[in-house]
Amino acid sequence: GHYGQALDCRFQDPELRERVFEHIITTLAEARGQQAESARLVEATLERLPRLVALDAERCAMMMCEQFASVADHGRVLAELRLYPEMEMQYLEALLVRRSGGEDQQTLFDAHVVRYTELLCTHKPAAVLPFILEHE
Repeated sequence: GHYGQALDCRFQDPELRERVFEHIITTLAEARGQQAESARLVEATLERLPRLVALDAERCAMMMCEQFASVADHGRVLAELRLYPEMEMQYLEALLVRRSGGEDQQTLFDAHVVRYTELLCTHKPAAVLPFILEHE
């Protein structure tokens, strides 16, 4: 689709490259409620994840956690984030810890809690016990 081409054009122009995260966030907001459009944009973004991480890993992580956590296919996002364990941990935290309630939430939690705990052990060992105590 056109999302991939639009992102590729932005990467070629230094001025547009600087605003690529804002472009993705704005476009995602405009597509709200249109699941197929949102999914295409998320997919195009995930295909360019290495370039986005190289551009600004922190902004990329924030965008993924704040924007994608509500619209994306979490399995697909998490598969791509395996190459970036700290970002994967932040994304899981956004899914499992910051969002609350609902049957979906429990299913998500059950599906990903082991991986999240592994990532905590590796990257934030001091946070493991508080997390386990809070969610036992």
